[in-house]
Amino acid sequence: MTTCVEIQCDDFELSIETSSNEKRLNVLRDMAYKRGIDLPKSTIYLNGVENFAVNIPTDCEIKNNQFTATQPIFFENSEYALCLIFKKKVVFARSCHYHKIINEKFHLKKNLFFGNIQTKNELGWFILPIEYQLENECVKKIELKFEILPTKIDLKADLPEIYRTIDSEFPLLRFNFLGKTEQDTSESKKRGNFPIFWLAHFRELREQLHRNLKLIIQQPHNRLRDNPKQLKAERIKSKISPRIVEKCMEHLKAGEYNHRYAVNQKYLSVDNAENRFIKFVINQTRKQLQQINRHLFADLSNDEELDFSIFLKDDLNKWQIQLIKLEKYSFLNQLQAEPSGYTSLALQQKSGYGQVYRIWQEMKYYLDFFILNKKVSMKSIAELYEIWCFISVKNIIEQLGFKLKKQTKYKFKQGVLGNIELSNGLNSAFVFEHHDGCEIRLAHEPIFRNYGKTLRSYSVNQKPDIVLEITFPNKNKSIMVFDAKYRVEKKLNQSDDAEQESSIDYAPEDAINQMHRYRDALIYQNEQRLPYKSRPVFGAYVLYPALFEQNVENSDNNPYADTIREIGIGAFPLLPAQNNQGAIWLTEFLRQKLTSQELDFTDNLYLQEETHIPYTGMQQRYHQNLVLTARIGDNRSVDYIEKFRTGTTKYYHIKADIFKPDVQNILVSELSYLAIAYPTDENKWQISHVYPIRTVKKSSRDNLQKNYANELGSENYSQESYYLFEFGESVTLNQIIKNIPIDKFRKSLKLIPFGKLMLSSYFDEIDSLYENLLQI
Repeated sequence: MTTCVEIQCDDFELSIETSSNEKRLNVLRDMAYKRGIDLPKSTIYLNGVENFAVNIPTDCEIKNNQFTATQPIFFENSEYALCLIFKKKVVFARSCHYHKIINEKFHLKKNLFFGNIQTKNELGWFILPIEYQLENECVKKIELKFEILPTKIDLKADLPEIYRTIDSEFPLLRFNFLGKTEQDTSESKKRGNFPIFWLAHFRELREQLHRNLKLIIQQPHNRLRDNPKQLKAERIKSKISPRIVEKCMEHLKAGEYNHRYAVNQKYLSVDNAENRFIKFVINQTRKQLQQINRHLFADLSNDEELDFSIFLKDDLNKWQIQLIKLEKYSFLNQLQAEPSGYTSLALQQKSGYGQVYRIWQEMKYYLDFFILNKKVSMKSIAELYEIWCFISVKNIIEQLGFKLKKQTKYKFKQGVLGNIELSNGLNSAFVFEHHDGCEIRLAHEPIFRNYGKTLRSYSVNQKPDIVLEITFPNKNKSIMVFDAKYRVEKKLNQSDDAEQESSIDYAPEDAINQMHRYRDALIYQNEQRLPYKSRPVFGAYVLYPALFEQNVENSDNNPYADTIREIGIGAFPLLPAQNNQGAIWLTEFLRQKLTSQELDFTDNLYLQEETHIPYTGMQQRYHQNLVLTARIGDNRSVDYIEKFRTGTTKYYHIKADIFKPDVQNILVSELSYLAIAYPTDENKWQISHVYPIRTVKKSSRDNLQKNYANELGSENYSQESYYLFEFGESVTLNQIIKNIPIDKFRKSLKLIPFGKLMLSSYFDEIDSLYENLLQI
């Protein structure tokens, strides 16, 4: 443990120790170096202490009750031991944080007050209020405040972009009600200026509101109102018109004393729109505070209530009591609560009224959430990163030209502790449509349970973060899974030059293992066809906040490029770097998978290396009966040609480069038959037999020549790669296929479904599949 902060004051000595700062600082330095930014500074506030001295292992600038270190001190996912040694005998000391778990970490033993602070993934300002009482002295309260910094992202560039992206799709989703840290920022246009930590700002607004309400009650706004009455002459005390005076004199002279006269006695009244609005504000605020109290405490079991501190409950009760007292003032009792339907001059400018009106305009945002049964605070950066990754995948799909067909309205659910979350399931998703009729459904955290009729898990429930479900026109389904992890593992990159060793950011190993689990666990069922079960996950990938210099050409620099290509498991670094440079590799990957120009949409997903890995001893194909046509080489022996005429040949070899390099093995594994053209006695070429493929071997030509010299029919000892096909019993075609081109060997190459080949008689009339993948 190393000491990162020491503070001396009259009453105590405060020290903060940790064992993880050096490691975290090195990670942050590495990130700052790669991005060309300066290390952030750490500012610490100590409120409630007049004179103090600071000792930290770096340069420090002290100003009033704050001091700023030139390098960061407090980091995410770290643990800090805080200790106060009181210089006098202490009666009591306690932590007064709103989060009860934090308070339970601190203990008083003799004159030593100590505890641990675990930052986890919560960024922003951590505030720790401490109350204590020394012997023969009054109770004192201090407040320690410091900022928790991230090590994987840039606080000034990445974090605001994450907030902006989330707010653009799901306003308020990044807020909870109760958090351990606070942070301030400006928010989306839909809400105006909205602080991240609800309770901290609401406390300030509530105090301002209370001060101005008391001022209004002392000097309420009143207006002169008419009070028309019918009075006898002896009861009239106010000034009256000459006409009424004349009538009164006439009646008195006539001895008529029972007449009544219409008079208008004006009076000052507090029953006006401004005061009715004030009562409405008091009434609404009190009701909503009661609702908060009920949600947080009355509806919770004992176990759930452990997350809340008694200090939060006490504060909420105090606020309600203050408002109840204000409501009992006499002039408010006679008024009806009424929201302001207009803005009067008094409501804007009169002392107290103007301030209450402006405070209410901001405060009602907070209270409206509780009317909708929602609670607000800040999610951890791990949760925010996951939501941001989901929105980023959605944005990438749109960038690739997919059209948003339907956005099922996301349903929000509220956890017991006040978290606003998206409801689970593929029913709440973005639906995109492709021009070929395929449908893409993008969902956040769907749950695949161990029961169900279509997509399910047979063992335990699975809940991947991001699921991309693709439905083809033939109703087949495939799935890509992405899981966001706000973690990075640094591994040493070994090179030939020992001095050139450097560390590379990898995804957590357990996260990669989780991708293997997702691919194996999810099963698609279709009762209408056989096989009844199939594995729909074509790829599973981790998204993690690593920083790489990304461009389209250097995608192989991704540490997981090989595993992604070979088995469909891997990871993509994803960060909101400048100009979206942190998402280039993922964007290019989805472009190749979903918008290939060489294959149609369906084939492009199925004809991939990772989808052609069968169980040992089995085969796995997308096309059930695909035939490759070709012809035998020139200058072959009569015996060699005769075997093809009679359909008795057992072997055939062909150059590997007839297919484009990146699809050679895939297309060859798709072949079920070969149809080989041979010359007749009249030197006309034709195809009469189709050969089922039993095995395929890939080797250099000279190795094949040594082992299969009799079957190859020619001598060639080159090092070029060839495929050697071993055949089963041949199948005779219904009709001989003629008009085989002979000027160039590669013109005889076509990929044809078996059924179409059996119905054809002329080679030039047959359309080939995947012509752009053949090197003709």
